[in-house]
Amino acid sequence: GVVKLWDLSTGKLIRTVPGAHANTVTKLVFTPDGTTLISASRDRTIKLWNVSSGELVRTLTGHNNWVNTIAINPNGQTLASGGRDGIKLWNLTTGELITTLYGHSDWVSAIAFSPDGTKLATGGFDRRINLWQLQ
Repeated sequence: GVVKLWDLSTGKLIRTVPGAHANTVTKLVFTPDGTTLISASRDRTIKLWNVSSGELVRTLTGHNNWVNTIAINPNGQTLASGGRDGIKLWNLTTGELITTLYGHSDWVSAIAFSPDGTKLATGGFDRRINLWQLQ
């Protein structure tokens, strides 16, 4: 449940966020502009952190089980998250859930946006890879 930020050039610890989550952190991604770190967890939440201050910006709730994976659209405005309950698309500006996509019969374990942000690929424990055309 702890998140740590490291300076890759020096190898020194910049900041520790103890108790960032109530359970295991499953995935971390940065927004394209590098100002926000997004963490997913088995505690069913996704959290947005200000990289400069380490402060919590927003908590996204809506999954009914572990959040297994997350990916950010190259436009920096949409986040995709996946777990046992499908793929959720989030508006990062407002924190609102945009929609839930269903297409896997088991855990979603991988998510990736296309470079232009118009497609989403998802992989699951059901041994399927789905390609979604986004609006």
